[in-house]
Amino acid sequence: MKRDLANSGDSVTLTAENMLGEETYLQDEECLLEDPDSCPIEPQIPFGEALRDRAFWLVGLLAMQSCSGFILANNEALLGNHPIIVYFLTMLVGAGGNAGNQASVRVIRGLALGTLNKDTQRQFLVREFKMACALSMILSLTGFIRAAVFRTPFPETIAVTTALALIVFSSICLGAVLPLFLKALGVDPAHSSTTIQVVMDILGVLLCVFVSSIVLDSPLGALLVSRLSFGAA
Repeated sequence: MKRDLANSGDSVTLTAENMLGEETYLQDEECLLEDPDSCPIEPQIPFGEALRDRAFWLVGLLAMQSCSGFILANNEALLGNHPIIVYFLTMLVGAGGNAGNQASVRVIRGLALGTLNKDTQRQFLVREFKMACALSMILSLTGFIRAAVFRTPFPETIAVTTALALIVFSSICLGAVLPLFLKALGVDPAHSSTTIQVVMDILGVLLCVFVSSIVLDSPLGALLVSRLSFGAA
């Protein structure tokens, strides 16, 4: 008898909680119907505030993206002597942005679902580090095959492959850490998905010209390429 009363009490409590939740949902839905500019994802944030936040972030990223142009301008001689590198630049930067955004979205989803927290953060980061190592090797091999198919000279092929491996590795690591870093600063982690694209645009160009200058325009690079080409022969 006591057990039945306890069960009935729990049922009443659950019913009250359900009714309260439904009432809150109906209130939010009424607010959305009254204000056509309200967003169902974040109904408590006015349109103007959301616009200001997103515009501020995008304008900042647009200004930041100009850095890649400065890097290319400062390495005009290198790219002029090896124009083939320019043809692969879009592939390199795009691969970095895609890999970084993929990792970033996984972190954002984990934070939203609550599966990524202080207890699981270390395990996740270790796994993403392993993923970065594996994917950098897979994509660099793919890039090497692509360069070989298009009959790219061997020195440029080595430069592109090496740069691609470094770009993919760094982009996955940054993509996994950036949302957590923004959250620690009190910034919406969702901004990391756009930020990683710009960061890898700049870092991708920087790594590309850095690796190309070493492999193509330095005695060490010439020695390395000669040994690799001799081994391949």
